[in-house]
Amino acid sequence: MTVESGQPELLLGDRLESPFLVVCEHASAHIPRRFNNLGASRQALSSHAAYDIGALGVACEFSRLLDAPLIVSGISRLVIDCNRDPDDAQAMLGKSEIFHVPGNRNITAEDRRDRIENVYRPFHDLIENVADRMTRVMEKQVCYLP
Repeated sequence: MTVESGQPELLLGDRLESPFLVVCEHASAHIPRRFNNLGASRQALSSHAAYDIGALGVACEFSRLLDAPLIVSGISRLVIDCNRDPDDAQAMLGKSEIFHVPGNRNITAEDRRDRIENVYRPFHDLIENVADRMTRVMEKQVCYLP
């Protein structure tokens, strides 16, 4: 299974009676076309720098075992790391692990705002929305799988 929609996604959303919500921020290596792969090499885009290889499979299995809804990010952490505060210096790295990410160097305030508004916030808004809809509100637990 891959997630390349470019949007946060709710998978297995019919399980809102579960006290658990599984979240996987680093499920996808997808970078929307408008970012021109951030100038990163093909090797970087298929590596751990872009996403957590295998995390989606683990998250799906957790979701299945817990009978819980699953939310995944549909965009690579190279665009913005949804597992960090958007103001964190490491949220948009110019170098990730051993790979240079030219599209993340010298990001303008406008570009930063765009990524926060169009990637980070929709992901976190979906988490909030689903958590609010879960029926066992007093018992719910969020399981984050980067």
